[in-house]
Amino acid sequence: MSARGRTSRWLATGVAALLLGGCGTVEEERRSDRDVAERALLRASDLPSGWTRSPASGEDLPSDAELAELCPDYPADHVSADADGQVTFEDAGGLAVVQSVSLLDDDAGAKEAVEDLPSERAQRCTEAIMLDTMRSEPAAEQIEFGDLRMVPIDTAGLGANTRGVRMRLQMTMQGVTVVMRADMLASHTGNAVTCVTTMAVEGRFDPRLRDELNARAAERLRAALVDR
Repeated sequence: MSARGRTSRWLATGVAALLLGGCGTVEEERRSDRDVAERALLRASDLPSGWTRSPASGEDLPSDAELAELCPDYPADHVSADADGQVTFEDAGGLAVVQSVSLLDDDAGAKEAVEDLPSERAQRCTEAIMLDTMRSEPAAEQIEFGDLRMVPIDTAGLGANTRGVRMRLQMTMQGVTVVMRADMLASHTGNAVTCVTTMAVEGRFDPRLRDELNARAAERLRAALVDR
């Protein structure tokens, strides 16, 4: 996975962790949830020509205990990095898309997780997880990280079940400074949540494509839930 792919995954881990509280632990339930999540994931054909699906990273994710320490504003059982499904796409121009799908115990939990996304405590948790994950990378000692800036996105035109945040992070390595920008949109249907992260390094992601991918992800999740 490329550097921008890892950066988008670091971001996605931070937000996805907040969307997983209350997931079932019975193995049979988890298998069923993962089947639903797999059917709800975006495909390369959903993106314009030139985009490719990145292979699974295989990297270690923060443990639930580590996440609980990084996110003291949340009950320990409300954070986990183990999404039921996740996929990453990249293009040659420095853009990346990460989608995660998670099934929670009930509809109320999914609704609460999405509506909490723009909150200050969610932002503190996201920043702590992302920066902790980034700084654990072997090359992190060569990188100077600026502050992560997060603001809510106006999602009035994206449906009542969608919330979002916009992030900006400046990084300097060997005298070269780059700016990463990312939008995260999370939508809930029933007891499930899909989160689409669109990211650009030294550029901007087309908001029309962002909204199109979010709508397609939400539609695919609804279809997957009907078919289970």
